[in-house]
Amino acid sequence: MQDRYLVVTGPPLSPPSVSAEELEGLADALNALEHPAAAALSDLTAGMVELAFNSLPPKKRQRLLGGLGIRMAAPRRAGNALCRDVLARLRREARQYACTCGIKELTLTVMDQIVAFVFAQEGKTVSDPVDRWGATLVRATLFAWCNASVGDAHLARLGG
Repeated sequence: MQDRYLVVTGPPLSPPSVSAEELEGLADALNALEHPAAAALSDLTAGMVELAFNSLPPKKRQRLLGGLGIRMAAPRRAGNALCRDVLARLRREARQYACTCGIKELTLTVMDQIVAFVFAQEGKTVSDPVDRWGATLVRATLFAWCNASVGDAHLARLGG
């Protein structure tokens, strides 16, 4: 399975007035990069994985571990050794299958905060995800989750 950056022209990620041609350049640019999510993943550390893993609810932790072939009950808090193993398996998944499924599972909470920050309603204060998660983890999250859409282009400004 190979993840590709797709053009998304429909709501809620793009307004109905946006044509596919307007977003094809963005999709082409993203697809021309050589596996940007895997490259961003190679910059992650076990500490960053630990931060993201420990932010997940127990069922999501279990799903991530099972998807990576780690057969154990998800701990309340993951330690450094488990997170090094998770990181190694995420990298192997990205390298062997050009797939970012595991990194999406890991960064669900990170992505939720990015979306809340970028699309915060007027008068509502949301903390900057880079301050909490760090630029490297935010960048890996964006490359794993985003496509070529108006909404995703707004999100990508954060990952700069």
